[in-house]
Amino acid sequence: MECRLGDYLRQLRTERKVSLNRLALKAGVTKSTLIRWESGAHRPRLPELDSVLTALDASPDQRERAYAFLDVPRARSGLDEKAEALPTVGDLLRAMRLRRGMSLEGVAASIGVHTSTVSRWEGGQVTLPLELREPLLDLFRARPTEREAMRERRWTFGSPVETGVPLEELHIRLQHLYRETLEGNHVLMDLEFLTFRSQVWPLLSRRDEARHLLAMGYFVYALGLSWVDRRQEASRHAERALEMLSPTASPEDRINVVTVAALMTAKSNSPQGPARAVERLRGVLPLATTPQLATGLYRDMADYAHRGGYTEAALDYIQKAYVTAEQAEDPNAHRLARFVHAEILLEAGQPRTALPLLYETPPPFPLQTILEALQWGEALFALGDRTEAYSWALHAGELLDTYDYPHLLEPWKELIRKF
Repeated sequence: MECRLGDYLRQLRTERKVSLNRLALKAGVTKSTLIRWESGAHRPRLPELDSVLTALDASPDQRERAYAFLDVPRARSGLDEKAEALPTVGDLLRAMRLRRGMSLEGVAASIGVHTSTVSRWEGGQVTLPLELREPLLDLFRARPTEREAMRERRWTFGSPVETGVPLEELHIRLQHLYRETLEGNHVLMDLEFLTFRSQVWPLLSRRDEARHLLAMGYFVYALGLSWVDRRQEASRHAERALEMLSPTASPEDRINVVTVAALMTAKSNSPQGPARAVERLRGVLPLATTPQLATGLYRDMADYAHRGGYTEAALDYIQKAYVTAEQAEDPNAHRLARFVHAEILLEAGQPRTALPLLYETPPPFPLQTILEALQWGEALFALGDRTEAYSWALHAGELLDTYDYPHLLEPWKELIRKF
């Protein structure tokens, strides 16, 4: 088995004329472990690699090169549709570039390298040179935590199955990611998802539950990407979630994943996107074992039917959402159905009919609070109450300054321009 890292470690050791026995003693590992690393039978984890490099008195440049070999992704057998690669520094670089809306060509021109070089950095085939790391991170407006991750690299590597993160803890971390997404905390979304992926990765070939966790991680990430208007990435990750989802997944999990995939279908540039999104949701409607799930599906079907110009069908779906919402114990189910109904009426030029559907009490999530504030502004402006409408528009603007929902900036600007 080829292992460039093993070759490099052997080169460093022989250049220093250090025996395997002596290196094993200084690094705190066994001689047989070193032999397996140098032969390529196994790879060291990052803490173990650090110990060996310290024992060899490796220079900063030599450490960087060794880390780069460890960065190269290796596919994991055991996934049916596609191999799941261990995340690398290149994945974080790509996420930061796409977050800035930059092309490979634009990045290459900005720092004076060839486009293919940037592509190889992102693919993990070539190491990002030290002298270009800070200029590139400045270009991407990397956050302090991301800069630290690029320096330390400790986020990129999962532990072996025997000593890895317990599944129970991974469940808790996924719930945290989901909660952060719902609350609009997207600042470190890319880094947190890649970290989660690297922690699940060692378990994928042996544990079905780990595969399911990763599928739901892709779902949460796709949802977050959709709310910061990174549509292509969101669509790709939503489809990945569907590919990885187990046939034995719960109805709720399957509906959640299909729902975010349908959202991206509806937002696609295709004129048939909304209609196809409705069909995707119709396909999982029989899985809706609770009124809450059925209400959510009917509500989204109404939304997408309306986007596609099928107003009569949209109103029919929203009435079905009301029926199932009455059976649900969750009051927010009824509220969200009324929100979509009001949106349909506002766009149909019926603000007076829409206004009674709006709530004055705040909803549980910031995203919904902003959306409802915009609705209030639109309805009141259409009815001639400019003062109160402007107050709601300002409220939405204050929330947009606090939470990361860039896809709502343009609707807010459109509302503000009316005054």
